[in-house]
Amino acid sequence: MKPRTLLLCGAFASIVAALPAFFSRESIYHDIAGAFESRAGERSLPALLDAMTFAWQKGGVIAVEGLLFSVTFFPWLALFAVLSILLTRLPARVASALRRVSIVGMLILGAHGLWQTYHAYRNEIRNPSLCGPLRLIHEASAIEGRTLLDPRASAWAAMFNIPHAPDIPTSETLLECLRSPLTWRTEHRKSPFSSVVLTYPFDTSLPLLKMLPDSHEWALSTIDSHGVVFSRSSVGAQPVSTNVAQHLFNSPRDQALWLSGTALVLDKISQPTSASGLMEEALSLDPSNPRVLAMAASLSGAHGKWQLAKTQAESAVAEDRRSLSARYLLALACLKTGSLDKALEESSSLVSLAPNDARSHLLRARIAEAANDPTTETTSLERLLQITRQQNQPTDGISILLGQAWSRAGFPNQALEHYRAALNGELTPEQRKTILENIDLIESKSLQKR
Repeated sequence: MKPRTLLLCGAFASIVAALPAFFSRESIYHDIAGAFESRAGERSLPALLDAMTFAWQKGGVIAVEGLLFSVTFFPWLALFAVLSILLTRLPARVASALRRVSIVGMLILGAHGLWQTYHAYRNEIRNPSLCGPLRLIHEASAIEGRTLLDPRASAWAAMFNIPHAPDIPTSETLLECLRSPLTWRTEHRKSPFSSVVLTYPFDTSLPLLKMLPDSHEWALSTIDSHGVVFSRSSVGAQPVSTNVAQHLFNSPRDQALWLSGTALVLDKISQPTSASGLMEEALSLDPSNPRVLAMAASLSGAHGKWQLAKTQAESAVAEDRRSLSARYLLALACLKTGSLDKALEESSSLVSLAPNDARSHLLRARIAEAANDPTTETTSLERLLQITRQQNQPTDGISILLGQAWSRAGFPNQALEHYRAALNGELTPEQRKTILENIDLIESKSLQKR
């Protein structure tokens, strides 16, 4: 193979390697939304994500796809260009070996790109309304008056330049409104809200989600796979059904995804019967969809049906072995049903797929504790501590877990180190008392051994 031919083949392999960039819109939407949310909270962004956000603002999703294509294509092309030059400069024997290595590398690179493209095409969602709370934001913006958007909804509104009435001025005040009914009432009295958008899984807005339905002033006006809209209106939300899904989306796959996501929202707002019925409709529309199966497993687990959740999660993993949500639910279901060896195996696969996912390492630590595997437990918790520090999140709770884990493993010095680190954080009086008691117990045992 001549150097010029090698370069042409390398260019083709580089194109194939970069091709997934044009089939990963769901990932792009979520990354950009996360960037807008981070900026609202005044957190710095990684260089690539910052560049993606700039490209989005200049040219939308197509510009981001072009950027992602470029950052994969050009480095590989440059490498093959260097190899082509080397082939003309090196001795014949060395050049021949390098040529063979290059050909194998191109084949591997092309095959990996094709596989990534196929996986993205088959599994990723391209409709932005299925990726984020756009429908909720549009519904709320159509209501005259002041709108409260939670952080995720605010990020999506900023991404798509959706006009809405002025929001709360600072991210700190917004979070306080979501977490504290008292702060919410104070803000509402200052300048009344007309609509509120809360997005699933309601991790920061649960107090407000519980309070609004009990108020005669507010009504649940819209339910969607990404959350709910409350408005100061007597008109209640339209019942969710297959007919609504068919009106919103054309394909059975999209309809099933929307119905299954909405089922999880319904369950969270205390409508479990409706949620179960909706999930059955979703499964009938697309019974082999790994996302729908994973959401069905999540709902089954929420209702305490862990054996069913295990079966559904196994089916989801069989359909998509790279699905993090399916693998997480399978590992959790195995833990709940007492299949600890299987749970350890699945959690190992999970952290291999998501080495920087804090939730996955915490689950693996829980499973290891149940399986009486202190080595795996401490390793998982140490990695969790490292990830949490990198994210500038509180580590007090993890330090307590590590103190307990190292103590069970029979390493008092490590246990004391983490217990003392936890004492420097913000603890409840009960937590502080328990930690001090554990420290005294460990130190007294160490003195006895001497």
